[in-house]
Amino acid sequence: MNTTLSMSESSDVPETVPIRTIHPLLKTRWTIKARVTARSELKTWSKNGRSGKLFYVNLLDAEGGELRGVFFDEAADRWSSTIELNSVYLFSRGKLKIADRRFCHASIQYECIWEHNAEISQVSEDDTIEPLSFAFVSIDKVMALDTDMLVDVLGVVHNVGPVGSVTIKSSGQQRQKRSVTLVDESCVSLILTLWGSLCDHIPETGKVIATRACRVSTFHGKSLSTTDTTYIDWAPSSHQAMDLQEWYNTTGKTVVLMSNLVDDDAVVRKTIGQINEEQKKDNYPPHNGNIESTFPSVWCKAFAIFVAKRSSDRPIWYTACPKCHRKVAENCQGWCCEACQHEYQEPETRYVASIMTRDSTGTNYFNIFNDAGNVLFGCSASEMKSYDSHALDACFEQANFKQYLFKIRPKEDMYAGQSRVRLHVLHVEPLDFVAESRLFVHDIHRYLKLV
Repeated sequence: MNTTLSMSESSDVPETVPIRTIHPLLKTRWTIKARVTARSELKTWSKNGRSGKLFYVNLLDAEGGELRGVFFDEAADRWSSTIELNSVYLFSRGKLKIADRRFCHASIQYECIWEHNAEISQVSEDDTIEPLSFAFVSIDKVMALDTDMLVDVLGVVHNVGPVGSVTIKSSGQQRQKRSVTLVDESCVSLILTLWGSLCDHIPETGKVIATRACRVSTFHGKSLSTTDTTYIDWAPSSHQAMDLQEWYNTTGKTVVLMSNLVDDDAVVRKTIGQINEEQKKDNYPPHNGNIESTFPSVWCKAFAIFVAKRSSDRPIWYTACPKCHRKVAENCQGWCCEACQHEYQEPETRYVASIMTRDSTGTNYFNIFNDAGNVLFGCSASEMKSYDSHALDACFEQANFKQYLFKIRPKEDMYAGQSRVRLHVLHVEPLDFVAESRLFVHDIHRYLKLV
């Protein structure tokens, strides 16, 4: 099949209609002329035992109308390698439907599915179609938005984190991520998580960036996360961007910034003494046998004062299924996961350990798993497994007697016929003393308003 997009001559261009005039009930055939403002990579999908390929784009025409285009299977294979970002095309023979708000920007009303019979041709550059439009929301307003909404934010890069990786549960694949802290004239900071290839770009601290179609999430309070169709202008030149840059250079660097954590009612901080009191069975709310579903997670600031180095027959790691992360058993052909019935030549090595923590109010034990272990020990479980005794001792020594911010959740299980409540670490990060100071200042300001 010939998938090359030919450049259409002006005399061959059919009559086009604005995107705003087409809708699912329109019976006549239409052609639109639009710029590709965002595009995803070719992806795979699976649902109800079926699987295939998927590729999608965002389109913008000369009147500012926007449309999301989706290509499945054969059409995805055909067009994903030929449709280029920022180029202008003629699109025809698509099926319109109401846009799914989980995946579309608020300005997009419909999405279009193009199949194998789609007619798409590239045309010459059209200056009447702007590269992209933004509808910026200030960072303090993001705090009130619903989860999963797609928004545009203009902010100054206040801090840039290192590149990390997480394992996607559905596929078992590793994906890169990077956290960037943004601020604006509302004096509120916000974490933006960059995913995939966006991590390759290192934003410059103190410079303005413009983001479009980032998803609102509740990770670590309210935050933003990039999607496959997120667009980031790393050096915007609009008047808004220049005004924000001037504010940061003259005022923003020195103002006391408030973290979005303190404005989210779902974020609760407790001392270990408070957690110990609630860990007593009678102090928990009714749970009907499942505390985890009714008792919310809490944040706790504490020292890791004792990380136990288990014996060789009981290490702090286990061999796991790369897909579901459950324990696997070795057989003559390799490693077998009984949960998902898959066999692997090489299993994944993951952390599971218990650490003693302490603050000024008491002591307790937290259970940590793979992501938390990577932070505490500074290496992966597979790397630690290969260390000699001296390297192991160094790992444990560097983890002990350091202060961290833990996100924990109680969970009930049975041990020796008795019910008990254990505390599982969902997230851990080294304590940011500058951020903690800002929280104290914010609490003081709130207190002064009350007295």
